[in-house]
Amino acid sequence: MKRFCYTFLALMALSMLLPLSARADDNSRAKHVIWLGLDGWAGYCFDDTAKVEMPNIRALMAQGAWTANARSVLPTISGANWPAMFSGVSPALHGYQGNELKPKVEPIYRNEHGTYPTIFHVLRQARPDAEIGVIAEWGQIPMYVDTICCSHVECVKGWDKDPMGMKSVNILINYIKEKKPELVFFHNDQIDHAGHSYGHRTEKYFHWVEIVDKQIPLIIQATKDAGIYDDCVFILQADHGGKNYGHGGLSRDEYRVPIVIFGKGIKKGFEITDVTQNLDITATIAHILGLKEPKCWRSKLIDTAFEE
Repeated sequence: MKRFCYTFLALMALSMLLPLSARADDNSRAKHVIWLGLDGWAGYCFDDTAKVEMPNIRALMAQGAWTANARSVLPTISGANWPAMFSGVSPALHGYQGNELKPKVEPIYRNEHGTYPTIFHVLRQARPDAEIGVIAEWGQIPMYVDTICCSHVECVKGWDKDPMGMKSVNILINYIKEKKPELVFFHNDQIDHAGHSYGHRTEKYFHWVEIVDKQIPLIIQATKDAGIYDDCVFILQADHGGKNYGHGGLSRDEYRVPIVIFGKGIKKGFEITDVTQNLDITATIAHILGLKEPKCWRSKLIDTAFEE
């Protein structure tokens, strides 16, 4: 009897030393993150002067946390920003300064795979059996995600021939239904393609924003069909905006980008007013999935977006 009491007391004392997440299953924590990267989606789309219809995205904002005033890292180029969001550091640290095939600056740190540690790497280390997916419309995305850590990586060809942009979306939908990923990143290039083809702040640019908006409910429905919706957090964000037919400069239209976070544990109808960069999503996803951030990250948790 005494031995039982001593053992019980020892276990109780040990439990007090463990982090809360280690003491018991935390049913309040989401188990899946659906991360939608909308390339070239500018923050000005939310201005009254834009007059762009985004009813589905606005519905997520009403039920989630959001900002239209996050900042890109500089330069405002995809090849600098997507690695920043994957690895939680600026181009000065991850090394990519533009759309080059190799870092122009030697990364300040490399993991055992020879890349800067990404959110995909951190999740794989913590959960070796996790389903981690990347589906991209831009062929260079796999260079930045540390593909060794991913269960599924797919670059979609011919997506730009589809007038409703559904080819890659359907691939994502089927992947969610079949694999129920803990984390999937989907790179949508349709808005950026419109900016380069027709110009920013044009009717055709806004038309493609509206087409992408129509795709969002279909992706959400896929999580319901897969039975994981109640344990999901959805993230919509951009790498940069644009000006005229391009980006890479220092204008507000180029560096101002949106972030929308919706789902389990996220505040409803909450505007994020803290200073926020798009790379802050890295630490935020780590928090959602209960992962420990590596010391080499500089991403900052968007803590105000979460319910108390």
